[in-house]
Amino acid sequence: VAGKAAADKRTFAGHQGTVWSVAMTKFGNMDFLISAGEDTQVRVWDLKTGKQELGFGPHPRLVRSVVVAPDGETVFTGSHD
Repeated sequence: VAGKAAADKRTFAGHQGTVWSVAMTKFGNMDFLISAGEDTQVRVWDLKTGKQELGFGPHPRLVRSVVVAPDGETVFTGSHD
């Protein structure tokens, strides 16, 4: 609503440093958020619970981007490797 501040719906705690990219996907009946960050990690979160379900990494350097393919299951990351 215009003129009103948005309230936080959920906090995803786990990354150390800046989160550079996020993407969302649906797998079966579950919704996921995928995050990539300065800590060289890629994390997969359950949107409903806020719980980290999977983690990938470390990349040799920070991860700047994450994208989900149209199939909803394949995830690509871009890093400063």
